[in-house]
Amino acid sequence: MMAKGPEPEHRDIFAEDDALNLDRFKPKPPEATDRPGPEDLRGIAERTKFVSREGQGAAQPAKVPLLRRGQHRTGRTATVTLKTTPDASNRFYALAQAHGWLIGEAFERAIAALERETAEGSGRS
Repeated sequence: MMAKGPEPEHRDIFAEDDALNLDRFKPKPPEATDRPGPEDLRGIAERTKFVSREGQGAAQPAKVPLLRRGQHRTGRTATVTLKTTPDASNRFYALAQAHGWLIGEAFERAIAALERETAEGSGRS
């Protein structure tokens, strides 16, 4: 026979008994009505030389337009992530920059060139 352990802290909410004890739940006390109002608080703060942490009339910074990363909206939404050598990466970016191509455009041109090369039968395996 198994020893009965301590009674669980939480009761089964689906139990069919009416022994639900809600004594530990108490109504909230009413809010204090003797609190000073905003004007009274301002007077108290001035008399006690309270220094506010909020800015006092600081000029708002001028809104700077957000700069987009690229100059063109291309409609390209897919991402290609690959590993390559630093030399190949530098050559790719230098080629794109030398011709004024966006990186996506340079990639598309590289794919087209590879497709032409393999269609001609001169592709290396």
